[in-house]
Amino acid sequence: MPLILKIVLAMLILAIIVEGSLMLAVYIAGEIKRPLVESDAIVVLGARVMPEGHLSTTLMHRMNKALSIYEQGYAEYIVTCGGQGENEPVAEADAMAEYLIEKGVPEDRILRDTQSTDTVQNLTNAKALLDERGLQSVIVVTSEYHLTRALWIADDVGIKNATGAGSLGQNLVRNRLKANFRETFSWMNYWSGGLLGRISHLTGDTNE
Repeated sequence: MPLILKIVLAMLILAIIVEGSLMLAVYIAGEIKRPLVESDAIVVLGARVMPEGHLSTTLMHRMNKALSIYEQGYAEYIVTCGGQGENEPVAEADAMAEYLIEKGVPEDRILRDTQSTDTVQNLTNAKALLDERGLQSVIVVTSEYHLTRALWIADDVGIKNATGAGSLGQNLVRNRLKANFRETFSWMNYWSGGLLGRISHLTGDTNE
């Protein structure tokens, strides 16, 4: 076998090992059960609203997790995060808020960030809403595979008193694997200071 072929093969094998290890790390991180503590607010990160106006499966799981935590009395406020993306009829935050109101959450207990389009913006805008009301401690709610990085970013943007609660992502196993695969690139993008995101669409760090 020519030397160049050996090098390419070795690099391919190394890439497979690294990617497999990262997918395993994302999975294990998503399985961590963090204890819930009484906090000032629950921050729910956005995900896709379908063109027909209903919440996507991923977003429905996040909302039901947040609603359960709220109903157990862990926080008095819920922050819904997410702007209006392509093919979305309304801002994600508004659709999320309307769902909570339908479930009995008072409207004055819901804070809406209707501008953000990714995790960093979600949490940056949420912090601004929290700061306006003197709220400091939060429970971040997002999909299990996404929660670890979301908590890293929460700390980066100045939310220092945060814990998290992970919800189920997609129902189908193949879709969960796809989400975990994309999250590995988001981890690498985070570690590279955003460099990977500037040269590739693979990070998938949008509200979807």
